[in-house]
Amino acid sequence: AVNTDLPVEVNKVKPFIRSRKYGFRVITDVDGELRRKFQINAFPTALLIAPDGTTVWSNHGYRPGDEKALEKKLIALLSGENVEEPSQK
Repeated sequence: AVNTDLPVEVNKVKPFIRSRKYGFRVITDVDGELRRKFQINAFPTALLIAPDGTTVWSNHGYRPGDEKALEKKLIALLSGENVEEPSQK
């Protein structure tokens, strides 16, 4: 996960993550470098990035069920299947 809060709010991120006992790493993107690199213009944005660094799936915004689509793509990627969508090439 990438947090894009302003510098004033960043000190609240780690305690929040610890309190929720999330099992994934959260990094901060205060200067917007990752947001620009991955062309993120909406929040939330989910990206599935393959080991070679290519973005093979993306989703902007949230609708119930989006997490199921992400899980399906992630399982396929971990199984060695080609999950790259034509729009992501």
